[in-house]
Amino acid sequence: MVVGGTGSGKTELAAYLTRGCSRLIVIDTNKVLGGLVGAQLVHDPEEVTFRSRQVWQPPPGLPTKVLLEMVDRLCQRGMEVGDFMGFIDELASVSTSQTIPPWLAAWLRQGRAHRIGMIYCTQRDVGASNPEFFAQAQHLYVGHSTKMSLETLRKRVDHVDRATTLGYASGRFLFYENMQPPPRLVGPVPLGSIRRAA
Repeated sequence: MVVGGTGSGKTELAAYLTRGCSRLIVIDTNKVLGGLVGAQLVHDPEEVTFRSRQVWQPPPGLPTKVLLEMVDRLCQRGMEVGDFMGFIDELASVSTSQTIPPWLAAWLRQGRAHRIGMIYCTQRDVGASNPEFFAQAQHLYVGHSTKMSLETLRKRVDHVDRATTLGYASGRFLFYENMQPPPRLVGPVPLGSIRRAA
């Protein structure tokens, strides 16, 4: 799980961590990862193969209910195929604090049995995300954040207030291996996993 404010480098970190994954599906509802190095951009969820590096961006203007249904169907197909890495750039776009699409919940709870790895990012307080994401996380990265955005996280892991001193756009993160303190400082994140628009 990667937590950090806008500009903290969380998307770059996740892209860097997945750079060696030949079977990668990115659920990119914010449409920021179309230039992920070595990945094919697709808009139709039926084009996702789970056998190569692909970035799925939904069509624009979808009602939330339709988007969540598309995500759920994509996750169902992923559970049937297995053996890939999933990457969700913003949890808030695919779930609420109360609800996770059922097949996305299955990825979280049973993914390891199907050889499905996951990396997911959020810029919101962990309390604004469904607690299932935090409960299922194996490792935690925390980038530059405000004290307010760390409110819930502070109750779950020690030393997290250090994230307020990391500096905006520093690309540095506190890393909690197996969710255990004390965190190690990692970074700066190497740039270049995402192609920038000219």
